Amino acid sequence: MSWRVLVRGAAEADLEQTRRWYNEQRAGLGDEFLVSIVEAFTRLEQDPERYRVLYNGFRRVLVEIPLQNLLSSAECRLRNAEQAGARLAKAI
Repeated sequence: MSWRVLVRGAAEADLEQTRRWYNEQRAGLGDEFLVSIVEAFTRLEQDPERYRVLYNGFRRVLVEIPLQNLLSSAECRLRNAEQAGARLAKAI
């Protein structure tokens, strides 16, 4: 059976908002997020029976979100803030 994933307008807006948020955390991270979404859609279209029905014919596919990259970005910002605090303490 061949399936085609349909993304409704509200979901598309959510995806775009999430992409922008990830890009604010680290440049390019939002694009990595969208690649993960497309890969999940492709898996669903290729083998829909692999994923169980959750509700009224809707199936759920887990998406790999690049959290490691997000954490690395947050850690860098924290490290930079700590270094700035240390420089400020030395200056005082």
